[in-house]
Parts: sequence; C-alpha cells; structure tokens
Amino acid sequence: MLTLTRLESDPVPLEAECLRPDTLSALDTNTIAKLTVWHGKQKAELGELFSVHGSASDGTIVLKGDCSRVKLVGSGMTAGTLRIEGPIGMHTGTSMRGGTIRVEGDADDWLGAEMHGGTIVVTGNTGHHVGAAYRGALRGMRGGEIIIAGSTGDELASTMRRGLIVVGGDTGVFPGINLLAGTVVVLGKPGIRPGAAMRRGSLLFPHHRPELLPTFRGAGPLDSVFPSLYFRHVQELAKRHNLGQALNLKPWPALVRHSGDLVTLGKGEILCPA
Repeated sequence: MLTLTRLESDPVPLEAECLRPDTLSALDTNTIAKLTVWHGKQKAELGELFSVHGSASDGTIVLKGDCSRVKLVGSGMTAGTLRIEGPIGMHTGTSMRGGTIRVEGDADDWLGAEMHGGTIVVTGNTGHHVGAAYRGALRGMRGGEIIIAGSTGDELASTMRRGLIVVGGDTGVFPGINLLAGTVVVLGKPGIRPGAAMRRGSLLFPHHRPELLPTFRGAGPLDSVFPSLYFRHVQELAKRHNLGQALNLKPWPALVRHSGDLVTLGKGEILCPA
C-alpha cells in the first residue's frame, strides 16, 4: 500500500493526474516522489507536496490530509483502489474506467464526470455536476456506479448515458437534466425541475414527490418489480461499501410513474410517491 500525506494545506490548486493506482503500481517510491504535478502555474515534484511511503505494487493508494484543493485525482484510472481520508478537490475520478475510489469526506465539483466504469463512494457531500458531461460534450457518465452518502449540488447526472448514481441526501437544482439513459436514485429531497429535457432513463425519488415540470405526464401506478430490485441493490451497495446507516434505507412506498420530458424524446421516467 502506498501512503501519500499532504504536507500542508494550501489554497493554491494542485493538479495531480498522476495519482492513480494503475500507473503508480509499477513505480518505486523515489520515482513516484519525482513525478511532475502543477501547483498553480508552476511545475513541482510530487514529493515536495506529499510525503511518500510504502509501495503501490498491490494496487492500493491512500491519500491523507487536506486535499480539498487537489484536482484530477484518479482521473482516467482503470484498476486498483484509491482511498482518500479527508476532503478532495474537483474532477476526482473523471473519465475513470475501472477500480474503486473511496472518499472518506467531502468531494468538490465534477466528481466522476464522463466516467466509463468503476465505482466511486463518498461518505460525505459532493459539489455540482456529479457524473455529468463537460460543457459542450455529448455524453456524461457512461458506466459504473457512484454512491454518495450525503447531499450533492446542481445538475446531478447531466447528460448521463449509462450507469447508476445513488444519493443518500438532497440534491441541488436540475437533477437528471438532459438525461440520456441510466438510473439515478435520490433518497433525500430532489431539487427543482428534475429531469428537464431528459430523453430516456429513470429518476427514482422514493421518499419525496418533487414539483414536476408541466411537460411530464402521469402514467399511473407502477406495476413493476423494478423499484424493489433497485431497493435491494442499494441495500447491497450499502453493505458492500460499509456505509451502514449513512444511506436512508427505510422501506420504499408504492411509487407512481411520470413519463417525459415531452419537449424531447419523452421516453424517460420519474418514479415518486403518489
């Protein structure tokens, strides 16, 4: 296991795309310490900003300390385990294709943006644009799972194409905006205008009925095992990732289905209490 400890908190952003277990597993400690990172506009060596101990040969990296201004950690990773013991900065896990990232704290904006696979678990809260597409891109998250025990910001799963996002708390505005496909489960209170311009996919709000846009129409009671299967799957995720009581796993009531958004293809659905 490779342990990287932030030497001191610094308001200057640090871009550290090199912090991914699949690429560090073949490197020795001295080589890792000399990897180039961007500290603001200046190049720096990783060892100038982190203490480096252990080996990543087993595919496991642990980040410690205040990393709230460290960006792009785990970006593009394909395998391994990255555990972050504390807050983490923007763009964590973007475009990742495999492996597991666990954040034991809060995560900033663009968590898991345009990810293709793997798993991201956050025990705290997250910022805006989780699992979203970057501005001008055609697709956001395209596979994998994101589990957030706390609340999240605006435009959750924007332009998401495939995968699963589970949020234990509340969301900001426009959850599921431009959703192309995939499933989003929000156990807390969703923000306003959910599913705006969604084409396909499913938004599940089992405990709160949001105010829906007029371009959604009621499709009656849901005669399907789909919600119960997802409830069991969320239970399994909570157990597998040791989230315990962090997720609100009280039984889901009977849900009704609303189809839309009729300003687009209109084949998406929002499931919520009657």
